[in-house]
Amino acid sequence: MAVCYTCSIVAGQRFFVNAWKQAKHRSANMDTLVALSTGIAYLFSVFNVLFPASGTRGACTRMYILKQLLL
Repeated sequence: MAVCYTCSIVAGQRFFVNAWKQAKHRSANMDTLVALSTGIAYLFSVFNVLFPASGTRGACTRMYILKQLLL
């Protein structure tokens, strides 16, 4: 999880910064889509790590890998 978080900060920083700038102007572009999808994948993975009995066994590892591939 720490490696994925570090990758988010290093590789995904420009996407999150540009998405935030677009959100302030009430607009969206491809950076917004990438930031939302990778952010949601990361939060879903963290949720599955914290609550493993939620019924989504095995999805946690796939989401960590998916997030890295998207960035």
